[in-house]
Amino acid sequence: MPEEDLKTFIPKYGDRAAIKKICKKHSLKNKQSLIERLRSKIEKTDYEKRKATDDVHIKKRNTKKSTRFIEIDWFCMFKKENRYCQVRAKCGGGTRRITIDRNSVLKY
Repeated sequence: MPEEDLKTFIPKYGDRAAIKKICKKHSLKNKQSLIERLRSKIEKTDYEKRKATDDVHIKKRNTKKSTRFIEIDWFCMFKKENRYCQVRAKCGGGTRRITIDRNSVLKY
């Protein structure tokens, strides 16, 4: 709004200057908040893209491995009760993790 039009509504110069300052400050806040929202959206999409590519890289890395881990447990059969019970680690049992070739086949 031009100074002459503003002078008809607000006769004092100090009041006009204060209103101009408030309007500039308000528009600057709107611009900054808009820029911040856009930045956060861009960062979010960048993060999602990186996460998606990271998942693909992990899958590819796992398929390249030539070995795999297998866990072996020790169970003891109680014939009186007709049930299996796992032998705990403090009794000499527990779960053992071994590494074997990825192409190995179990034959029993």
